[in-house]
Amino acid sequence: MKVRDVDKLDPLPDGMLKKIDAEYLEKQQIQPMFGGLVTNLVTLKPMDPIQYMIDYVQYGAEYAVQDGKTGLPEHRRTKLMDVFNVLDSSQAGKISYENFSSYVKKYGAPTLTEEDLGSIFTDFQPR
Repeated sequence: MKVRDVDKLDPLPDGMLKKIDAEYLEKQQIQPMFGGLVTNLVTLKPMDPIQYMIDYVQYGAEYAVQDGKTGLPEHRRTKLMDVFNVLDSSQAGKISYENFSSYVKKYGAPTLTEEDLGSIFTDFQPR
């Protein structure tokens, strides 16, 4: 059996590691994305910075912007507007909590608690 002396292995020099890291970051365009993210965080100061970062990476800067009063991101507001428009068939500009709750439970969010539904309903304000 051959024994290897790990101490004789040469690790990559720091300069080589930095070059490899820099090439990866450039190829993946990580630096511009995170530069914009950090700039937006300190400029916009979103109510929920963690959710903002997730939305920024997943959906882009435009859809990550949060409402100043509710903290609701634009992409979620868009989804809620779609639900609102379905429920507001009379185009009165308002819906009841009961209709909202029934719709949400029937079409895809049975795991939401009454507290969650109440919070969503309260936060959501059509423009």
